[in-house]
Amino acid sequence: MSDFGNVLKMPNVTELLNLLPPGVFDELKAKHGDIIAVKTKAGVFAFRTAKRGEYARFNDMLYNEKQRSKASEFLIRTCVVYPGNEQVSSVAALDAAIDRYPGIIVTCSNPLVEACGLDTEAEVGKGD
Repeated sequence: MSDFGNVLKMPNVTELLNLLPPGVFDELKAKHGDIIAVKTKAGVFAFRTAKRGEYARFNDMLYNEKQRSKASEFLIRTCVVYPGNEQVSSVAALDAAIDRYPGIIVTCSNPLVEACGLDTEAEVGKGD
């Protein structure tokens, strides 16, 4: 089972967005809504937040023993929006990066899950 108690803290997203070429953040935000950028060993990738059904499928995969190992990769492949161009899709660019640095799946998925609303420090009240 995934241990969400160890979800990495998101770095200062504003600073990372400055790593995108001029105008790219505004273009992506206009097209996709909320965007995060993650700097990896393979370069900077930008992700939109997951839609409700996409996040539900990610959760279903986490709790299915046979699919658990692919859950995080599913989520980042579903939500990646940069880099990419007319010749190479964002998913193809991410796949090439994963082939070289498989660890970036975790590097990207942890902040993406947090951007989708996971809050390990949520205030919780408990009655007697």
